[in-house]
Amino acid sequence: MKKRLLIIEDELAVAKQLKWGLARSYDITIASGVETARKALASGAFPVATMDLGLPPHPDTPIQGFKLLEELSSLAPHTRVIVVTGNAEEETAIRAITLGAADFCSKPIDLKMLRIILERTFRIQELEESNRRLQSRAGQSGALCGMLGISPAMTALFERLAQVARTDYPALVTGSTGTGKEMAARAIHQLSLRAEAPLVTINCGAIPENLLESELFGHEKGAFTGASARKLGRFEQADKGTVFLDEIGELPLQLQVKILRFL
Repeated sequence: MKKRLLIIEDELAVAKQLKWGLARSYDITIASGVETARKALASGAFPVATMDLGLPPHPDTPIQGFKLLEELSSLAPHTRVIVVTGNAEEETAIRAITLGAADFCSKPIDLKMLRIILERTFRIQELEESNRRLQSRAGQSGALCGMLGISPAMTALFERLAQVARTDYPALVTGSTGTGKEMAARAIHQLSLRAEAPLVTINCGAIPENLLESELFGHEKGAFTGASARKLGRFEQADKGTVFLDEIGELPLQLQVKILRFL
């Protein structure tokens, strides 16, 4: 799904230019006036918005834009706003940042530069949202993603899982049988930015050795005798999500080398 972007711009030609230039990457809504913008922001549907500070009834001054920025903390506390200013309006841009704007883009608008600013702003917003979700779940006393525990060891474990979840690095979960390694893996997935994507669990000790490579990496039709159709590998099924390789130590060494190459 495309990320939702609100463009607050009263000049129709500029609004059309932005929509034309950004529509391939974003689901765009245009608000041409303060009241329309206020309602859109209050809906909570837009993680990021761009805003021209010069809005009616004072389009030649930043009065309305500043006023809207001042209301941002109550209207849409989690929406990050990129203000659009003239090249010679450095003082205006600085004040906008002080009032809560996340960044600014100068006029005339360079679409290439705006795309870079938008990509960075969306990424920061996603990280903040992930952190809020994490704090909300961890705030349940002694609980994290279905795991319960109040001992120092469990508290330390919850903190470590939260740290790991904020990255996309491969993680090794170790422990004796029955200690909850799969629950830990699920917690890492649920607390990550990949939470909406698949979590694919593979029991490496339960798949016959001669089928493991095909199971993990898939194969094309006719790749070997008996390959009558294309098979999607488990890694590809987990695209943009998380793979949990349970009992990875049971994999043959040659296949471990291929997985290392894959990682």
